[in-house]
Amino acid sequence: MPVEFETLVCTREMFRPYRIDGLRWWAADEWEAAYKAYEGVWPDSTPWSRADWDELYSQGYRYCSVLRNGKAVASAGLLPRTNEEWEVIAVGTAPEFRNQGYGKAIVSFVTETILESGRDATIGFRESNTPMRRTAVALGYEVR
Repeated sequence: MPVEFETLVCTREMFRPYRIDGLRWWAADEWEAAYKAYEGVWPDSTPWSRADWDELYSQGYRYCSVLRNGKAVASAGLLPRTNEEWEVIAVGTAPEFRNQGYGKAIVSFVTETILESGRDATIGFRESNTPMRRTAVALGYEVR
């Protein structure tokens, strides 16, 4: 059975921000610091290799994290898809930190950056991903 995806959009007028402390963007030259922040926090996952990190940043991707005690407990990315829309991508919260607002905060952080750039924000996810849908709707995202 094919996996169904849903895409929602958010404009500046629709956006309802949610802020917490400890959010930060990673610069392209901060691979080592990002690697250390992710290391050991995400079970069954290894941080990006330096080559993957450099390739993604060269393509325009950007990544951010919620840091707690120097560790990345939630992360997300930004992909500049078109001149009009940029997408929130790769959203995740480490298992032991779920249901504490970190996912909502990281999606809000990326969304705010996109909207401040003058673009609309989009987010796509599997239809079965109820927590992501709930997060996006709480921040003002709507079905396209």
